[in-house]
Amino acid sequence: MSDDRFGAIAIHPDPASPQKRAQKTPRRPKPGQRPQSSKPVQDAQKTKRWLILAAIPVLLLLIYGAGGFLLGPSLLANYLLDSLYERTNVGLTAGKARFNPFTLRLQLGDVTSDLSGAAGQSGQASTSEASLVKIDHLAMDLKLSSLLGQDLSCTRLDLRGVTVSLIRYPDKSYNLPTPAKNSAADAPADTALPFSLNNISISDSTILFDDRLAGKKHRVEQIKLDLPSLSDSSMTDREYIRPHFSAIINGSPVELTGEAAMAGKANGSGLATTLACNIHNLDLPLYFAYLPQSLPLTLSKGRGNGTLKISFIPDRPNNSHQGGRLTIDFELATTDIELANKEKTLTMSAPALEINGSLQPLDGGLHLHSLHILEPQLSAVPARFPEDLAAFFREPDGENGSSKQSRQLAIDTLSVENGTLQLLDEQQHPSVAPPWTSIQLALKNFSTTEAQNKEQGTFSCSGKQEKTDAALSWQGTFNDRGIPGGTMQLHAFSAGTIFGLIGLDKTADAAGLATFSGHLTFDPAKEPKAQNSGRITLMDATIKVQDLVLRDRKQAWLTAKTLQIKGAGRKGDDLDLGSISLAGAALTLHQDHLPPLLSRFGDSEKQILLQGLDYSGSATLIPPNDKAAPLKLTELRLKAGELANKSNTQKNFECTTRIHESGMLKAEGLAALSPVRAQLSLTLTAINAEQVALWLPEAPLFQQGLAIFDGQGTFRYPELSFTGNLHLGSPLFRTDDKGPGLSAGKAELINISIKARPVRIGMDELILDTPLFTWQRETTGPGPAQQVGSFLRNLLPPAKTNGKELQGNQQGRGNPAIPRINKISFEHGTVKVSDLSLTPPWSPAITELKGTITNPLEKNQDTGFDITGLIETAPFTLSGTTDFLNPEGSFSTKLEVTGLPLSTLEAQIGPLLDINSKSGSVNLSLTHDRHNGEEQGEARYLFTGLRPNSAQSATALPLALLTDEKEQVKLLVPLAKDSPQPLLNQTIAAFQTLRVKAEISPFLLTGTDFVDRQDARQILFPPGQSILKIVADKDVPGLPDAKEPQSMATGEKTLHRFADLLTKRPRLGLLLTGMADPVQDRAAIQNELEEKERKRTAKKNEQRLQDWQKKQKQKQQAQANKPPQISVLGKIIEENLGPQDAPPALLAPEPVKVPDSMLHDLAQERVLQVYDFLTSNLGIASARVTLQEKTVLSNPETIGNQVIISLQPLSP
Repeated sequence: MSDDRFGAIAIHPDPASPQKRAQKTPRRPKPGQRPQSSKPVQDAQKTKRWLILAAIPVLLLLIYGAGGFLLGPSLLANYLLDSLYERTNVGLTAGKARFNPFTLRLQLGDVTSDLSGAAGQSGQASTSEASLVKIDHLAMDLKLSSLLGQDLSCTRLDLRGVTVSLIRYPDKSYNLPTPAKNSAADAPADTALPFSLNNISISDSTILFDDRLAGKKHRVEQIKLDLPSLSDSSMTDREYIRPHFSAIINGSPVELTGEAAMAGKANGSGLATTLACNIHNLDLPLYFAYLPQSLPLTLSKGRGNGTLKISFIPDRPNNSHQGGRLTIDFELATTDIELANKEKTLTMSAPALEINGSLQPLDGGLHLHSLHILEPQLSAVPARFPEDLAAFFREPDGENGSSKQSRQLAIDTLSVENGTLQLLDEQQHPSVAPPWTSIQLALKNFSTTEAQNKEQGTFSCSGKQEKTDAALSWQGTFNDRGIPGGTMQLHAFSAGTIFGLIGLDKTADAAGLATFSGHLTFDPAKEPKAQNSGRITLMDATIKVQDLVLRDRKQAWLTAKTLQIKGAGRKGDDLDLGSISLAGAALTLHQDHLPPLLSRFGDSEKQILLQGLDYSGSATLIPPNDKAAPLKLTELRLKAGELANKSNTQKNFECTTRIHESGMLKAEGLAALSPVRAQLSLTLTAINAEQVALWLPEAPLFQQGLAIFDGQGTFRYPELSFTGNLHLGSPLFRTDDKGPGLSAGKAELINISIKARPVRIGMDELILDTPLFTWQRETTGPGPAQQVGSFLRNLLPPAKTNGKELQGNQQGRGNPAIPRINKISFEHGTVKVSDLSLTPPWSPAITELKGTITNPLEKNQDTGFDITGLIETAPFTLSGTTDFLNPEGSFSTKLEVTGLPLSTLEAQIGPLLDINSKSGSVNLSLTHDRHNGEEQGEARYLFTGLRPNSAQSATALPLALLTDEKEQVKLLVPLAKDSPQPLLNQTIAAFQTLRVKAEISPFLLTGTDFVDRQDARQILFPPGQSILKIVADKDVPGLPDAKEPQSMATGEKTLHRFADLLTKRPRLGLLLTGMADPVQDRAAIQNELEEKERKRTAKKNEQRLQDWQKKQKQKQQAQANKPPQISVLGKIIEENLGPQDAPPALLAPEPVKVPDSMLHDLAQERVLQVYDFLTSNLGIASARVTLQEKTVLSNPETIGNQVIISLQPLSP
């Protein structure tokens, strides 16, 4: 690109096609015409040819003139304005245009700018505002080369009545047009159209400047400007006007005069233009904001006196060691200067300031030959001082946000004498800190450009603080980029200031008295990642602090009698603290919040390196819950080295401390801080788990558990893992702070591995001595195996997927929430049972537990267990396989209980079964399996000494039928599938079923040996008889003929079978019930009684006849012996002879009735016959045979001539 900042115009003219001369075609003679003689014709043709040749120049001149006058104005005006638009993006329109093609003078009138291209980057221009540029008259004498499209050049340019309206908006943009995207300035140098404007004269012009940002308006009137030349080429003219400038600026007249001279041939062709003026009592703040480049300062007060010289040398390249094309030399002496940055965080006032230098506005160069400041008064905010200082050297942005310009600064000599610095707080109020006085600054040969063979710059700075012993000294050299670096010494500074210097200003609120010594380099132009960081580089720094206090959120978190830092360094945002030694230290940390300083160790963005640490003192770790006791570490001694060495493989860390006086922790191994990592061998002694719980992984196992533990193992960070062996004294494992959990006398955790994030626990074996576990069974709750698995699983927090907790069966093997325990061994254990599924709840004592459980938390795998112990005083064994995590999984269990006293279940059995549970015991053999979803099982009971409460109880007969000759009762209870009922309830239900069977058919409970007695329980007798004898069924009236004969149904065989039954069922007795048939037995007795009555009546009739006969015989004898009666005549003698005795009538038999009492007597006689046979003949104890007190008369429809044998229990 061209080095010219005025740009170049690229012109691509279309080559004009050359005009072809018309060729005259020779005439051919007409037919029949005679040709003329050749000589006269030739003379005429020669004359005509010369006339034509003479007319051609005149014609061309006329055409040129006509075209120039008529077409030239519009064509040249458009060409000129289009070229200007391509170069500046300023669109101009001309109201009038005139062109003289013979003098090459172009005149334009009423030239105005088009606002559409002049909105600036803010886009705030409006059509109501004045045009950017307005020109009343423009006249320029063009060179012929401009007409030929070779360049844009003129010998003279007159502008009259120019009005420029500038606006600076509040966003610091102007109403200037944005540069054209394809402007000629961006074109390659070989295609840019050169320009050369000579003898420029601007008169009667005005500049109106509306500074809306500052709220001011400036007016420059009656501008008269004469410039000899403005060119980017070597083209020159023969005559030039003298440079001149005059105007009235805001009412004050200003005039600059100068000279123009041709450059010598040795320096190439070109023109040097110089303007010079004297400045007297100039109000500097009025013009300070309009310097060619923005400065990070504002000048609020000051007057200047001196000289100003402006030089323009077009052929001099920018960035030349002699200066640029445009150079402003100045020499000023100012008074009462007051400067400040925009934030007012850095200010300076000086009674006198002398400056001598030069400025190159086009390339941004500033060269100060000398700068002397006497007794300046400075004020600064310490936290912002590096940033404010760096703003002077930062590359400024181009106007309206364009690309950055290059700022070049060179200082030959700078001196500050007897300065004063007042520190400000964040509110820019004077700090309570005393000011710094006697500030001396000397600087030589400073330059921001890299130039060969330049003399190395040096600097020195010193000062001291009033009312304190603080002193500062910094001296060194500038490198080839002008960056200062040297030895800095700080004495009696506050620790906070020193820490801020090394890069801890935002992370350390420090107190203490400190000294500093080290090599410091400050690169003010470097862009930091964060505010005030990255500009300072430190090497080999040493810091010593007495009575150190570090605070975070106004609370002290570290105190130390002495702190010493050796070999510290800082580069950019990376800080190396070297080796730190702390003596008499006390550290206080909160679990939920680390101080920012500690958080930076290992931070990839703002990393703090630490080579070594030597700490002696104490530490207090405070949990987030204020109610919890803090963790106190006393007698803490920590030594570490090579912490920043990533390749170190040797032991470099040692630490010993007491924990709450009683516990002891020793650690040694490998540690590093970049990144933070550690592998330490730990030795733990007598540590109270409750005191350190909140510093262990967030899991109920650690947060709710209690123990005194010892152990050894390896700790790793950042894995946050521990692997080793632990011995727990009096441990208590709980899933919450309310549950009883699992306790033990002691526990051994063999090869345990713990990882904190996510929480994972695994161990080869858990050994428990005298464990105590509380088991509460709900009515519909999970089984004991699942409760154990759930308890172990809940010792860790629930597993999560995508931030959601996994529920139930979703927590599978390999899940971080499932502990890995290969084996659990225990002995002398106790289980406190509360079986809420029974009413009332059952709470037996389960003691002397001993056994093993393998892989209890391996999901979907059968895990084995083998347990022995005592239920009350009854030994038991429990073995099998099960899935402790999945209640729907497969299992196979076997429980053997021997001699369990029924008294342990008295409260549960009593209300449901009429059994004397105070006596007796039971053996239980329980098997329960589930495979492929099919569940089956059975409980086999063997009761000993089982008795009913009384012989009249409903359970007496079933028990008597089930009790064998060994006084034992065997009971098989198939387990109901998927039944929520506990085993005891199912067993009681089985007993109740047996009771119903005993009521319906007792012999069903006697087994297969005596089931035939179900329909053979009667002893048949002949009708009307009570003699025990064998009677066949066919001899029993009333039995159907189709019925099979009962073999000895009413005889001895039946009684023998009952005798055998009583022998095998010692708790069983017989009840004999005599019966009489009211039909058959009554008929038989009736016949017998009638026969007796007939015989009695016949005998009595015979006796009566004999008595009559005897009486008749006696009458006849008496009559014969009686004297005769004397009769009297006439008198009738009467004699009563009496009736004639007739023979006695025969008596009829009296009707005979068989009363029920007679039938009852018959039934009773029958019972006695059977009773005598059983007791006398069969030897059955009389106590086991009971006679029914009342006999029974059967219904007419049933057979009644029998004795019914019923089963009954004996009295307990």
